[in-house]
Amino acid sequence: MIKSGCGAFLYMENRYHFLVRNLADGRSPNDDNTYMNMDKNNMKPYVFKHPDYGWLRVLVVDGIPYYCILDVRFIFDKGPKKLYKAIALSTGEVRSFKIVVKPHNKENHNPFFNGKEIGVSRKRKKDITVDYNFCDEQLIADLLNLNNPDESLGFKWITGFVKRVLAHPEVRVLYDAQEAEVVADNSISQPNSIVLSDNTLWINDQIFD
Repeated sequence: MIKSGCGAFLYMENRYHFLVRNLADGRSPNDDNTYMNMDKNNMKPYVFKHPDYGWLRVLVVDGIPYYCILDVRFIFDKGPKKLYKAIALSTGEVRSFKIVVKPHNKENHNPFFNGKEIGVSRKRKKDITVDYNFCDEQLIADLLNLNNPDESLGFKWITGFVKRVLAHPEVRVLYDAQEAEVVADNSISQPNSIVLSDNTLWINDQIFD
């Protein structure tokens, strides 16, 4: 579902403040009956790092990889307007997942989040929950500018190296994400809400500016 206009923006702003309150409260998935019980074995997070493209976080859901839109956006250097247009015109899929973020352990080398990104201290002692958006390979393909060599190389890294690793259990274990547990697929319980206002893009409860 794609919304536009001031009313839609205010609606999303209210949803965002609701999310922030949840983060500040350190709520657990068990605190709210809107959370869905799912087979956690079917939703597995991974983290890949590239010297040129940075992070790429991946969720494998029932054997299908979904890629963190925030990371993909930076790999392909897309501003809010271009990202909005690609999502609107693509036949690819956007899915929102509810993720429990565990307290940071300095011995962990592959955390799924850093504290600054989600606006909390890495020294916290409680779990928190966040809603994050991911996309399928089709949407990534529709983001790609074939005339841009850097984007083409980034696309080949994702669809080549990353997918090959995910296909081999003995190798992908090296990329297991730490300090995160996927607990629900939000896209099952509610439609996507995608809003572009000026140069700010809201995808569900995430801001892209």
